[in-house]
Amino acid sequence: MVLPKRASFQHACNAVREHEDWLVKHLSKLKLKQASAAAHEGTLLFKGVRHESAELAAFAGVSVPRLETWMRRQAALALSESVARWATVMGVEPKRVSFRDQKTKWGACNARGTVTLNWRLVMAPPEVLDYVVVHELAHLKELNHSPRFWAIVERFCPDWRRHKKWLQVHGHLLSAR
Repeated sequence: MVLPKRASFQHACNAVREHEDWLVKHLSKLKLKQASAAAHEGTLLFKGVRHESAELAAFAGVSVPRLETWMRRQAALALSESVARWATVMGVEPKRVSFRDQKTKWGACNARGTVTLNWRLVMAPPEVLDYVVVHELAHLKELNHSPRFWAIVERFCPDWRRHKKWLQVHGHLLSAR
């Protein structure tokens, strides 16, 4: 929360009291996420399975510092394959697909038909990765989050709620650096 420069200390205290329940709830969530990230330090998820970083690097045949580069290549392969498969099934054709390291989004689709996906989805279970792909490709038919959009997602990914929840609960582990 940001207060105007001329706001009094009393005004700040009142604002904190007014939003105390919200603050406690969100600070508790943040503490849980930080504890979870600390507990998993030195490990990485890859396709939904937790690995020691050194073991995954050895499996990939790279050094630990080069592991992210290897994972980005694996992400490009897995995401490209998923997009191609689901685009055919859904009868859509994105104009362009790109992979980025977005901080707050798993994917995006714009009116020009460009689909952008977060490369870190390769860390999630494959069915979660597929859910995000289906979600973004559904925007090629319905560029909003209307009931018609969700009906498209439901048609191709009936378990979408479970996968969305997985990202809400565990997504912070994919973004850990």
